[in-house]
Amino acid sequence: MTVSTKVISSKAIAACPASRLDPAHFLSDGSCLCAGLDGMTHARWSRLRPEEQEQLRDLSDLTPQLIGLEGWRVEVTEGVDDNGEPRRRRFYVGRSTGWRPIHLEIARRDSSGGEAASASYDSVRKLYPRDGSR
Repeated sequence: MTVSTKVISSKAIAACPASRLDPAHFLSDGSCLCAGLDGMTHARWSRLRPEEQEQLRDLSDLTPQLIGLEGWRVEVTEGVDDNGEPRRRRFYVGRSTGWRPIHLEIARRDSSGGEAASASYDSVRKLYPRDGSR
């Protein structure tokens, strides 16, 4: 079956649990949306159109407290030190790319990467954007 530049195989249609014949239900590579990210590879991700990537992207690994703070310098507290004081850290919030992004703790403005952010923090305080404007 060929529909608007998409070649959808009868095998893909038969494998679709939703049994949908709607061309919008199939990605540009001919795979069914029901498959989601199962078996996703970099090569397959790169072949998808940007709007298809957005539709499939799984944001569940992002730190809820940092959503919307990408590009901002923040101060977080996490646990306590030996004196019983909150352990404070400052970093810029970044976000990885791909089909299952995570937040990154970027140490300095001129850093090119960082460590994975924690799943949660005791507190998060927004300081200023990465470009330095306040």
